[in-house]
Amino acid sequence: MTNGFSNLNIVSNCDMPYDYEYMGVDGVTKTGFHIQVLGQFSKKVQNAVIALENKDRIREFEARKRGKQESPKTAESDLQDTYEAVACRICGWNGTVNGAEVPEYSEENAIELVKVNPVIRAKVLEISNDITNFTKSK
Repeated sequence: MTNGFSNLNIVSNCDMPYDYEYMGVDGVTKTGFHIQVLGQFSKKVQNAVIALENKDRIREFEARKRGKQESPKTAESDLQDTYEAVACRICGWNGTVNGAEVPEYSEENAIELVKVNPVIRAKVLEISNDITNFTKSK
């Protein structure tokens, strides 16, 4: 049974991964490493971003509840949140990088990947934020 909005359901479309082949630092050389990226409006991505924001709000609430002046959030903590907010958009990967094996996909490995490779981090955000990657006719 549909609710009449199936043709307008961007959230559902964004849950369908977009396959991206990492082209190397030069942006041209095929590596054979494919990353599956979710759209920014994916329910999984939205839930992860909300969880990150709630973590900060709970920290602030607990400090106020104890009557303590809240200490400012560190830049390192902001950077870690950024890594997590980008990594949650990755839902898998496969292949090798120039013939070399890569670790199996996990959420922890996705966070590590976006920490160590700013090119992939930027490309994942670009792909995820481009709604046309998730709304084109298949």
